[in-house]
This record gives sequence, C-alpha cells and structure tokens, in this order.
Amino acid sequence: LNLDLSKLTQLGTGFTVSDAKVNGNAPSTLEKIQISQDGVIYAQFQDGSTKPLYKIPLADVQSPDNLTAMPGNVYVQSADSGAVRIGFANEGKLGAVVSG
Repeated sequence: LNLDLSKLTQLGTGFTVSDAKVNGNAPSTLEKIQISQDGVIYAQFQDGSTKPLYKIPLADVQSPDNLTAMPGNVYVQSADSGAVRIGFANEGKLGAVVSG
C-alpha cells in the first residue's frame, strides 16, 4: 500500500466563529424536563430559564382495536380501523396530556 500525502494542503489561519447566535444567557445546566397539558416539552435550566423543545403529536383512529400490529410494538392503519387523524393536545377531541 503506497499512500502519497505530498499534495495535501492545510489552511494556515486562526479559527473564527462565523455564525454565532447569542441569547444573552450564560451557559446553564439542564435541571429538569417538564411536559405541559398541551404536550409541549420544556427544558428547565439551573438558572431558572425554560426553553420549549418539542410538541408531542397525538393520534386518533375510529376503531383502534382494528389497527394492524407490526413488529416492535408498532400499529398501522388498516381498512377496518378507519383513517388516523394526527393533531395536538387540546385540539378537537384529542384531549390533554397528563404529565407525571
């Protein structure tokens, strides 16, 4: 095996951050995660600040007993189950999220 590194080059300049986004907060440790009744997952930091991370989607189906079971504890829509409706908590008849 012959490896020719003679044509490699290296940039000889200092590193500069070109797209820094500063929010005015010092770095803080994650203290806990909270989930609200509308399904939003919040990170609460040690400095008291919170940040929304994700909103949990919910699904509704007319006949859940007729969903098709797949490997890995997964269920898919079938002709007998009816259409799957995706939404979020507190929208329509999907209800609320109870955390804890």
